[in-house]
Amino acid sequence: MSPDNPNFVSPNMDFEDDRSNDEATKIPVQPRVGGNDKTPVVQNPHQVEENPEEDEVALPRESRNRRPPEQYGLSYTFNITKEENIQEPKSYNEAIRSPHAENWRKAMQAEYESLMDNNTWTLVDEPEDQQVLPGKWVYKVKYGANGQVDKLKARYVAKGHAQIEGLDFFDTYAPTCKPETFRILLATAARKDLYLGQMDVKSAYLHSKIEEQIYLEQPEGFVKKANSGQKLVCKLNKAIYGLKQAAKNWYEALTSLLLKKGFKRSCNDCCLFVRKEENGTFSYVLVWVDDIVVARETEEAINKIKSMLNENFKLDDRGDLNWLLGMQIL
Repeated sequence: MSPDNPNFVSPNMDFEDDRSNDEATKIPVQPRVGGNDKTPVVQNPHQVEENPEEDEVALPRESRNRRPPEQYGLSYTFNITKEENIQEPKSYNEAIRSPHAENWRKAMQAEYESLMDNNTWTLVDEPEDQQVLPGKWVYKVKYGANGQVDKLKARYVAKGHAQIEGLDFFDTYAPTCKPETFRILLATAARKDLYLGQMDVKSAYLHSKIEEQIYLEQPEGFVKKANSGQKLVCKLNKAIYGLKQAAKNWYEALTSLLLKKGFKRSCNDCCLFVRKEENGTFSYVLVWVDDIVVARETEEAINKIKSMLNENFKLDDRGDLNWLLGMQIL
């Protein structure tokens, strides 16, 4: 087709001043180098000239500077003093020999009491025809919003890598809330002037039962033997951290309770639950594993939901939402 055809219109061509496409779009043009080829070469305006002398050598992964992702805003780091820079033990023996051994012992005692209160296992003789999963203590230093040490946490977990699919576990899928959902909830609360409450479920995985027959080693420091001196192991009555199906079982236990209380699960995010109240307002519950955020129009309404959850699970009431998943909520 030619420019004389009235039905042909090109946004990149100007027949009055006979400019080229490159001139019309203001993209710089340079001639080819070498030979008699005069075909112009269009430079990419986004291309950055490479300077081999300024190329940086890729650092090994372990030597790179780590910083929080910037998807929620500017990155920041904690200013932790020397006294607060507590090293996390890698094993039970390292914990009881550390400078903070007394605090780690208290953390392990609190975890063991929580396991006993939840009737997590029953001590039985070691079975001959079924494997016994190994376990280990995991230690973590928890920091608050200001970078100060909040608490020392010890958790006894099963080494789930030893589980056999189809024998002692089947389904393992457990959802977590999307970051976009969390941001939308914050925006909704700001627009509707809602109160935001936060709570943490203590030993969340211990509140869910398991259907499989699983045996676990006793935790170091709390080993008991039979009267005859025979070795005893833990026959699990409930899920425990480290099991491949533990997260799924906890999510199902929490979901079952919320659905019974009139909440409906969001079609776009399985971890957001919404309930319409009699006065026409809405209650929002957002779940991230064992962290729960509640949004209501009054603090009294939030406390009612917290009380309902506390009747079924042991909660640590964190008050108003100000710190979640490494983010400070102002």
